[in-house]
Amino acid sequence: MEVALKAARFHAWGGEEHLSIDDIPEPTPGRGEVAVDVVCSSVNPVDIKIRAGSHRLLLGWRLPHGTGLDFSGVVATVGAGVTALKVGDRVWGSPHHSCPGTAMERTVVSANDVSTMPAGWTFAQAAAMPLVGLTALQCLDRAGLRSSERCLVHGASGAVGQVAVQLALSRGATVIGTCSTSRSRAVEDLGARAIDRRGDWMAEVGQADVVVVAADVDHDELTRRARRGTRVVTIVADLPELVAERGAWIGTLLAGVHMAGWSVRAAMRGVRFHHVLKRGSAADLDRLRTEAESGRLTIGIDSELPLSAIREAHARQAEGPRGKVIVRVRPEPA
Repeated sequence: MEVALKAARFHAWGGEEHLSIDDIPEPTPGRGEVAVDVVCSSVNPVDIKIRAGSHRLLLGWRLPHGTGLDFSGVVATVGAGVTALKVGDRVWGSPHHSCPGTAMERTVVSANDVSTMPAGWTFAQAAAMPLVGLTALQCLDRAGLRSSERCLVHGASGAVGQVAVQLALSRGATVIGTCSTSRSRAVEDLGARAIDRRGDWMAEVGQADVVVVAADVDHDELTRRARRGTRVVTIVADLPELVAERGAWIGTLLAGVHMAGWSVRAAMRGVRFHHVLKRGSAADLDRLRTEAESGRLTIGIDSELPLSAIREAHARQAEGPRGKVIVRVRPEPA
């Protein structure tokens, strides 16, 4: 007898009104995969962009698609070849951007996208971290941030920015974070010096060894302000706007051209420029777990909503929450 499970999916590109809770067949892990009974998922800005259609070429045109790129839960079954995880393990993870679908009762992911969650953390906390944590960690790795260097985080009050601040401080860097004045206290509580992102914050760029861009910016202006040898890593791209204006094929092509142009122009000024898209890595999740268990890494939660309120969860994310929006799929296991 086929078991039906609940999953949040969207059936058309556009607003949250296209989201619904559907019955789907129980998924089965293949070789190198694990099936996880999801306890919590979370909503990220990229989930809104994916639902709106900015990643159509990556996901494919056939609908419906699942939503969600973060999860915490308990391993239900493991596929052939999986040895690092076993049934009953409490885990966290983030699937590839081409495979969203963690806001559901059971999700199947590559074993490389999942690892044991931090001891002492709730499932809600664990679901809030993987996507933003991996993104921030891989930004700092790409930049090669070292102890005693000066790191400027633009957008330090956002989820990726907050994690980048904490990880940079853990490496022994001096950290400056841009944010609105209403969020300066939150950034300073993390240990960074906060500066107003609506002022001339780019005056700090010329003093930085590493710049992490986690909020909208004029990349060309930023690299003009940077000194030779500065490493700039950005997670910001104009893909959603270009796809909306020019369509999926031309918009995606133009976004790639723009990113290549930023990199070339930066190199001509002696600045190393990289665009970072999170990649799955159980090893990197393990590094985040170590930081979390040591107390050097935390994450804020704005609100928690049940799976049945997935539309409201997406709407809250679009409003600009102060912390992560959690989607509760099932109660915390005993």
